[in-house]
Amino acid sequence: MTEKRLYLGRLVIVLVFGLMVVGCDDEPKKTYNTKTYYYEAYSITMSQYDTFVGSVPAGNNYSFSEIQGFRNILRGFGGTFVESNSGVTESELQSFANQHGLGGVEYNQVKEALDSVGNLITFFYTTSPSTMIWVYVEKE
Repeated sequence: MTEKRLYLGRLVIVLVFGLMVVGCDDEPKKTYNTKTYYYEAYSITMSQYDTFVGSVPAGNNYSFSEIQGFRNILRGFGGTFVESNSGVTESELQSFANQHGLGGVEYNQVKEALDSVGNLITFFYTTSPSTMIWVYVEKE
């Protein structure tokens, strides 16, 4: 009888511990409808920007893999890292774009292109006339 109580006691302890671990998840749950994004930003010289623009075929209907290729070209310039972030919500992405002067109709067009292709590259002017910031954004 004592052995049975000891076994049941251990089982209860294990079950309680298991429930505590599962019940104490502080990570907020993402819903299936929540879109998140990854972005990275680098600063390059205007000369590098001009070289890049001159090397890319004209147009605005690029595929996901073409945009990734453009990202590799830009990374090859060895620009200065500005920032990157993942798990960015739609509202955070819009706030980031607005802070860099991209808003309104222009933002909506860029966002539509991002959501249809899955990634994009955009450029922002800086306070220095000799540099430009490129930003790669990808849906997670």
